[in-house]
Amino acid sequence: MHKYLMYLKTSFKVNTAYTANYFLLVSFDLIYFFVFFSLWTTVYKTGNITEIAGYSLTGVVSYYFISEIIFKFADVTGSIYLNWQIWSGYLTNDLIKPWNVLAISYIDAFSEKFINLVVALPTTIVMFMIAQQFISLPTWPNAIYLTITVVLSFIMNCAFNICIHVLCLKFGDQESNLELTNYLSLFLAGAFFPIAFLPAKIQFIFNILPFKYIFFVPANIFLNKMSFHEIWLAWISILVWTTIFVLCYKYIYKRTIKYYSGTGR
Repeated sequence: MHKYLMYLKTSFKVNTAYTANYFLLVSFDLIYFFVFFSLWTTVYKTGNITEIAGYSLTGVVSYYFISEIIFKFADVTGSIYLNWQIWSGYLTNDLIKPWNVLAISYIDAFSEKFINLVVALPTTIVMFMIAQQFISLPTWPNAIYLTITVVLSFIMNCAFNICIHVLCLKFGDQESNLELTNYLSLFLAGAFFPIAFLPAKIQFIFNILPFKYIFFVPANIFLNKMSFHEIWLAWISILVWTTIFVLCYKYIYKRTIKYYSGTGR
């Protein structure tokens, strides 16, 4: 355990070396939120719309507000470096050291996302202060359930991404395909709009996939739209999907590590 704590400490130092990147990213997120805030405010007010698929204007704005916070932690796009470690040959350094590749991938992602969350606190406060009349806050129990769900979804999303990254042992650098996969998973997760806005048949497809637990489910917990029974079932589903992804990773890793030469590009 001590070696992983030391690795976590080092990872925090590495991720705080270039703080300008974080401030640039949170600035873009602030713009993203207010673009959608202005868009949906116009749609509801101009069309005299009371609600869409059970979401009032307050519900939609609250959905995007909490999605911005969730994005800082649960979305691990760009926080898993296994693909780079493989094609650069850097993975050799990890293979000869006394730690597990899966474990340190989690540690790298956690340290980066935790820093993202802390750095984004000022902009989150700004978003809330400007749009607070349209933001509905959760009950205290739901705030706790939300935190648990986001942590579990982070673990699941890491497992999914690592499972995809490890394929690079066999197929080489797949950065562009990984980015495409990540954007697709964000779309399926409900990061851009509530899944409830989709037609019933398409919703069915989105709901049988695991990605809704990254954004859509936590956002609905924030909006007090889910009972504890539904939340509890969501937690079980997340753990099941996480187990599946981890097992897939181990299976793929054992069968593709033989292709790794360690020479880099």
